[in-house]
Amino acid sequence: MLGWPFNKKRTREMEKQALEKEVACKIVSVVCDELPNEFDYLSHQFKEGLILGAYILNASQSPKGFRQFVQDRKVLNKYENKKGKEFIIDNIYISDLEGKNHKVSITVAYGIFIGYTLDKIEDLDISTVNAKDFKIKYRGNVLDKLFSDEELKYLNSNDVYEVELDGKIYYHLFDIEDGDFIGMDTAKKVYKITHDPYEITLVGEDLMKFLKSRFVE
Repeated sequence: MLGWPFNKKRTREMEKQALEKEVACKIVSVVCDELPNEFDYLSHQFKEGLILGAYILNASQSPKGFRQFVQDRKVLNKYENKKGKEFIIDNIYISDLEGKNHKVSITVAYGIFIGYTLDKIEDLDISTVNAKDFKIKYRGNVLDKLFSDEELKYLNSNDVYEVELDGKIYYHLFDIEDGDFIGMDTAKKVYKITHDPYEITLVGEDLMKFLKSRFVE
């Protein structure tokens, strides 16, 4: 029977695994509370137990500090979408015990949480996770393909992301109130999208004309 120092090493490994899971789940939980309704599928998969833990990958395999989630296979199979686009939930912060902020970003791909990037997990105060000013950034230069230079003058690139509603693709342009937002379809028709009651209402046939009427006095 193996004794010390093997049991001590095993204990340290188990403590690290527990800490990895605790930090990962706390960060994802806070982010899910801030995400708008169109990302409910992410909140659902987290609540159903997708994340069993996390582990840091070798620097040669991924960016420094990237931690891949250990996922429950049944939950993964339920929510995985092979056509789901990859994006980053960025602008998340957590403080350590000395009050220093550390930036966090979460990777989503194929419709599921893949992992997150954080430079350290030791000596963190997980009660300080702040995702109120989160930003969503899609992989690739999506904005250049969607919008003209003139249109981009009226938009915040960090606010633009893709959502699928009733089997149709829309692009979130900016929030209005209580989780409702203004979006457009691939033909650049503009819609007001509300969640209570759930309605998609056409408010403009031409994106540029709508933007000018809203932002130019």
